[in-house]
Amino acid sequence: MRWKNGEESIVRLADIKESHPVLVAKYAKLHNLENLPGLSWWVPYTLKREKRIISLVKKVKTVKLLEKYGVMLPRNAEEAIKLDNENNNTLWQDAIKKELENCEVAFEFLKKGKRSNPDYKQIRCHLIFDVKADLTRKARFVAVGHMTDPPSELTYSTVASRDSIRILLLMASLNGLKVLSADLQNAYLNALPREKVYFYTGPEFGNRKGCIIIVKRALYGLKTSGAAFRAKLAEDLRSMGYVSTLSDNDVYLKKRTKSDGFTYYEVVITYVDDIICIGKNPEGFMKRLEDLYKLKNGFEEPKTYLGMTLRCAESGSWFLSSESYVKNILRELELRLKGVNMKLPIKVTSPLPSNYRAEKDTSKLLDAEDVVWYQGLRWLVEIGRVDISYGVSQLSSYLVQPRKGHFKAALNIFSYLKKTIHYSLHLDPEYPDFSRFVPVDSTRWREFSPNAIEQVPNIEARGNGVILSAFVDADHAGDKSNRRSHTGILIFVNKAPILWVSKKQNTVETSSYGSELVVIKMATELIEGLRFKLRSFGIPVEGSSPLFCDN
Repeated sequence: MRWKNGEESIVRLADIKESHPVLVAKYAKLHNLENLPGLSWWVPYTLKREKRIISLVKKVKTVKLLEKYGVMLPRNAEEAIKLDNENNNTLWQDAIKKELENCEVAFEFLKKGKRSNPDYKQIRCHLIFDVKADLTRKARFVAVGHMTDPPSELTYSTVASRDSIRILLLMASLNGLKVLSADLQNAYLNALPREKVYFYTGPEFGNRKGCIIIVKRALYGLKTSGAAFRAKLAEDLRSMGYVSTLSDNDVYLKKRTKSDGFTYYEVVITYVDDIICIGKNPEGFMKRLEDLYKLKNGFEEPKTYLGMTLRCAESGSWFLSSESYVKNILRELELRLKGVNMKLPIKVTSPLPSNYRAEKDTSKLLDAEDVVWYQGLRWLVEIGRVDISYGVSQLSSYLVQPRKGHFKAALNIFSYLKKTIHYSLHLDPEYPDFSRFVPVDSTRWREFSPNAIEQVPNIEARGNGVILSAFVDADHAGDKSNRRSHTGILIFVNKAPILWVSKKQNTVETSSYGSELVVIKMATELIEGLRFKLRSFGIPVEGSSPLFCDN
């Protein structure tokens, strides 16, 4: 590969095909390379789509002012000031001032004429802007992280899984424990940086523009900031006596005992800067946390978390709702549809239209601007809308290149969400009654795995126990294009839905029995993992886990 500056280098074909598809296809055809492996089908396919690819690139390069909730978003400090002047207010400037004040702890201004240490690398920093649902303006000062050298250590920062959060909220109601949450302000800035960098100040710094600043905290945007903050938080939690669990590194336990002798674990859940504590007296933990970090709005019983609205009933059980999240999506979507003289479908009774098959859709390809809406449904399934998981799974097979028919089917799901916006997921701690079911004699299967034993973590069980159960199904050869079956799995802990899966099977089965057996195998593995996770959280698991299917 010869670059514009004259340098030459060896580049993987897969990389250059992805970044410059049309150029590579034309080069291969010009030099009679189109019959080589990896190019024989790809070259004619790419040249056939040449106009579409170029048009999409042009759309990406077109710079537009973004709008959110009817508010124009600036791209830099100059545009923020200009928008404030046009609107006769200082909302954006106030947001910038607030953010720079919060970031002061990360800045070390060098005296005029003084140079930075040669070990430090120069980078750029800039402001990014957003508007919250209540129209509050927000500015964030971030580093341009790609300008730093690739770090030798791990940069990945883990977060608690969604099923862990559901399990532990269920545990709280089962053991009569309180739940408190807090949000750390400018969380990353509490950690020391792992990269040595400096930058020159921009116009957002007023009369201090052009000064050199040494970054002495883990500024947002740097490659290692997430990992540095997580390590700092984990170290502080360990110093308080909390121990991370085997199955989820972002769930921490500490042994506690109530006044009546009831033993349980006090739990801390971390999702970046969102902290939840579950215990008899979680106020004690929150006060200690407040001594180490600045909390945005103190601590209280959680009302929202990761886009979910949380509500604790008088019985002590928790309800998870996506109502506010759906309202925000629908508000923006309906404004977008209004601009193109479209509306959401009215008579909708299910997530997908009756007898709709996504694989048979041959309508025109969807415009790039509308793909964002098409892709916005996945998170709703993650936070509890189990009822749309099958429809979303069907459409997700076409995320890369959806068609207009797929988009209309997605609008059907949005309309269904609007109609069922008040639906909530109930984490019911009640124990199920399976006494009327006769269990299958499992000894008949023992000969296939005579030495199989369940993996049990070495941790003391505390608190009240739980029962697992699962419901599975599969539609044999449901996909008419490739005859693959679709899997549906729903796993309960007591009467609370904790884990759900809706996806196509990887294999093509010749019979309904085969597709059912595949889904049972998948469910068994999920149950094994969930039983291990519950025990690693110190939750007693009672007996075997019944699995129900209709075969």
